[in-house]
Amino acid sequence: MTRIFSVLATLTALALLAAFALGLTQLVEPWPQRRGWLHGPPPVSWHIVAGLVTAILVLLVHCLVFTYLLGTGRWVKEVSLAYNVPQAEGVAATRELKRQAYPSAMLAMLVVILTVGSGAAIHTDPDSWIGLTHPIVSVLSLLSNGWAFVREYQVIRANQAVLDRLMSFVQSRQAAAQPS
Repeated sequence: MTRIFSVLATLTALALLAAFALGLTQLVEPWPQRRGWLHGPPPVSWHIVAGLVTAILVLLVHCLVFTYLLGTGRWVKEVSLAYNVPQAEGVAATRELKRQAYPSAMLAMLVVILTVGSGAAIHTDPDSWIGLTHPIVSVLSLLSNGWAFVREYQVIRANQAVLDRLMSFVQSRQAAAQPS
């Protein structure tokens, strides 16, 4: 999972940076002057498309981590019950790892949702004060997702170590139970 997560987190980070860069181009030259639109809604831009695709990708990656931790936690619980593994070896460790990953990932997802919401607000009313919040929340989105990706990677690696210890414990039990 560390390899898969590394690839997905890197792609998502690049998508976040691309959407941010496309948004910076709109800060430099607002939409009415750029396309000659004086009245009516602004056209759908590459920034909007990139932002929406990136937001979905961010939510997908963080939910994938949640699902992975829930699934491996359940597997550890089942194996621990089947082989009488002490709680500290597996179940308690995976529960603590979930608690470590959850806050940063949830914050990152909420900030991305807030970024999309503030972007939609500026798109519908470009002269509104809410337009000032979108660039600020976008920077917060970059920072919170960067922090969450680092934190999740650490938790996934620690979770893999717990799984490896549990597997070696189970294999030693199975080897001891087999007749010579």
